[in-house]
Amino acid sequence: PVLKNTSIKMAPQARHDKKQDTFALLQKAIRLKRKVKITYNSFYEKEIITTTLNPYHLYFGQRAWFVIGHSSIHREKRTFKISRMISCELLDKVYLLNKPFNIEAHFGSAWSMIPEGKMYHVKLHFSKMVAGNVAEVIWHKNQKLTRLSDGTVYYEVDVDGLNEIKWWILGYGDQVKIISPALLKNKIIAVAKNITQQYQRNS
Repeated sequence: PVLKNTSIKMAPQARHDKKQDTFALLQKAIRLKRKVKITYNSFYEKEIITTTLNPYHLYFGQRAWFVIGHSSIHREKRTFKISRMISCELLDKVYLLNKPFNIEAHFGSAWSMIPEGKMYHVKLHFSKMVAGNVAEVIWHKNQKLTRLSDGTVYYEVDVDGLNEIKWWILGYGDQVKIISPALLKNKIIAVAKNITQQYQRNS
């Protein structure tokens, strides 16, 4: 009776239909430490790329499954979304790891999944309207919250990179003000100007 009156609705997810075989192949490659050759629709490069990947870890986050590993064409560890893989071939070649891959160390202090190699101290001021929503969630391991007597909240976090947190901030619209850093302010201003110009052109 209790379960009958309990339900869960997951957040929207990337399409993973017809990717079960790819997922299973990547699991096998990780277990056997085998290289894979993937053809990938890269939104970053804006083209379809082919690379040899040493797959280290499968990760579900940001509504999709990803594989993290060393990419031959990028010559560094990269994250690939499985739903964007056009093909994936298991190779006979094995790879070596000097030490076990650690997902927490890999993400470091990134806001979500993409460390950018530079730390920033971000300070935000959230309005009373959204302060409760912000305060009730642990958004980041480095965060610090200060509740003010007027019901607003100061939110501070030391984060690696600004591009991921930028989109989170934009989700709160005019209910948040950036105190620092100035570079983050400028990024938000640029997006806001582009939005305004887009609507002005279409009016």
